Amino acid sequence: MSLTRTLTAIALLGLALTASPAAAQRATINVGYIPLISYAPFFIALEKGYYREQDLEVNLARFGHAGQMMGPMTSGEMHVGSGGIAAGLFNAAAEGLRHKVVADKGYMFRGYGFNFVVVRKDLADAIKDLRDFKGRTIGMNAPGSPVRFYLNTMLKRAGLTEKDIRPLYLDFAKMPVALKEKGIDLAVIVDPHGTRAVQAGYGTIFRNTNQEPFINQQVAVIYYAESFMKQKPDLARKFMVAYVKACRYYNDQRNLPELAKIMAKHTGVPEASVLQGTLSGIHPEGRVDVESIMAQQEFWASLGEIKKKVRAEDIIDMSYVEYATKVLGPAR
Repeated sequence: MSLTRTLTAIALLGLALTASPAAAQRATINVGYIPLISYAPFFIALEKGYYREQDLEVNLARFGHAGQMMGPMTSGEMHVGSGGIAAGLFNAAAEGLRHKVVADKGYMFRGYGFNFVVVRKDLADAIKDLRDFKGRTIGMNAPGSPVRFYLNTMLKRAGLTEKDIRPLYLDFAKMPVALKEKGIDLAVIVDPHGTRAVQAGYGTIFRNTNQEPFINQQVAVIYYAESFMKQKPDLARKFMVAYVKACRYYNDQRNLPELAKIMAKHTGVPEASVLQGTLSGIHPEGRVDVESIMAQQEFWASLGEIKKKVRAEDIIDMSYVEYATKVLGPAR
């Protein structure tokens, strides 16, 4: 058994052993997550009882990065996963794997944006312009992640390419320490880790991706496993109702103080950091930007990271959010 599957099994077993008798009577759905702000709807639905309203028992299993979820989803251990718009999404579909993008988990609306470029504090005076990225060691979470798309967009504006920098791949959670220890010069990082790095004095914000040229970009999405959709379509619809209801709660600014408490409980990030950080944009009806997703396929193809292009219908299924909107009514 792989390390990922072992960790998943341990996490799910621990949750199962503590389940109440009432929970044992509910249908169980296994969901992967990473402790980031964009996963807030998962935690909201749990804490507010939205899963229970749908007679669901949801087991949340923590992962280091989204790529680790694909194996358990393919084997049927994991029903719901998530991740960015990465090359692997298109390659998996081209190879016949039919996990589907079913909902939004992060969109760059103007004023929202949980991705930052953070410059090491002692280099703040030396890195003032995109051209100053040349020769620098830049932390990114994975070579096939959306972060690479953002970075390439910035480099292109400065007349630079990836060959002009030194990429270093590491988990977002490790980037603040890497800045502190001078292992990297800059980090393309997400909240709450970006805010934590700045508050700790390890770096300063160079740019936030809630501004041009990044706005109106689909960043991250929810996936359903192929087996989940085929074998448990009713549960897939019920989960989406709970998820979309949580998205609406998330978008109501009146709920921010309670949201901070929920995030602190499930991620370990202090409430103050959540309140002072930048929230990711999440569509209140869970819809994704299909055009943005397919445009990013072109980006990955230009790098030679995609073996074969796929159609939107091969990777995206909006029927679940449409069902949820029908049940809940339109977002207000």
